[in-house]
Formats: sequence, structure tokens, C-alpha cells
Amino acid sequence: MTFEQQCVLEFSKKFNSDCPDVKTIPPEDVIASRLSLLREEVLELEEACRKSIVYVAHEMADVLYLAYGTAIACGIEMQLEAFPKPVRNPQLPFRATINYHLKMLSNYLDVLEEDFSRRNVDGIEVDLFDLRFTIFTFAYYCGIDLIPVFAEIHKSNMTKEPGQKREDGKILKTEKYSPPNIESIILEQTSKYINQR
Repeated sequence: MTFEQQCVLEFSKKFNSDCPDVKTIPPEDVIASRLSLLREEVLELEEACRKSIVYVAHEMADVLYLAYGTAIACGIEMQLEAFPKPVRNPQLPFRATINYHLKMLSNYLDVLEEDFSRRNVDGIEVDLFDLRFTIFTFAYYCGIDLIPVFAEIHKSNMTKEPGQKREDGKILKTEKYSPPNIESIILEQTSKYINQR
């Protein structure tokens, strides 16, 4: 199990979410919630691409967090894959690169929805791997090392408290919530890149 999936498993257990040990299709309400939240986060990623690299990094990690959560709800273990470290300063790539990755994410979500409707757990596993690969590839083209961003999102998510949820299942922030500091991570990555040149 990857570091990222272990983090999301910790979060899922804190909020008493089902975490099956074998591949399974979750109940319809869980499927609907997962698909709705994933689509919401991809839309937020699209909006972030019109703002700044900090917002983009945050939303990429959020999409990844939900993809891992969906895998956990389906009893799917995401195996470790080596993703290359970015070799450039964090910044938004060409618009065509952004549009390509957003389109791929949208397409994979459509296929994921189809596989859920067909109750095809092996297809769901492939779809979630495709989502994860696309997010990491997008991060690479943006010059973002996504693992530290993901860890910061996880640290922030763990400050949420059980009990308060939206109708679609999203856990709400309470007064104990501590927002992630993504900007400092991006600044650190920028500084490392500049110092390596």
C-alpha cells in the first residue's frame, strides 16, 4: 500500500468509513457520493488552473485523496509506482497541457461511473489507477512534487472532526480545522529548483 493510501485509510478509519479487505462494490449511496465528490474536485482543479500553481497543487492533492478514498471503499490496494520527480520550477504549463489533463480526468471519471454501474470492480481498479497516473503526470508537467502537498492535505484533513457532513457525505470543517499551508511547500520546491541550477 502506498504512503498516500495509508494516509487516506487513517482518515477513513477516523470517520468510521467502510474499509473492506477484499475487492467489493460499495453501496449505491457511497458510489454516488464518491463520484459526486470526485467530479466536484476535478471542477475545482479546473478553476484552480485559472488562479495559481498553489491552488492547482492543492486541488491535485484533493483529487488524489478522493481517488484513494474510493479505492479504499472498494477494497482496492493501490500498489507502489515510481513517479518521476519534477525537473523544473513549479508553474502552470501551456494551456494545451492543462486542457489535455483536465479532459483525461473527466474521461476517466465517465469510465469510472460506467464501471460502477456495471459493477465491474476490476474496471474500477484500472480507472482509479488511470486517475492517479493522470494527476501525477499533470503534477510533473507543473513542476510539482505532489507527495509533500498530499502529506500537508492529509495533516489538515486529520484536524476535521467526526459528525459534521454535507448531504453528499463530504466531511465539513469545524472550528478545530487547520487549513493546509500549500504555499510554503510550493515556495520550498521553487527554492530547491533555483538552488539546483
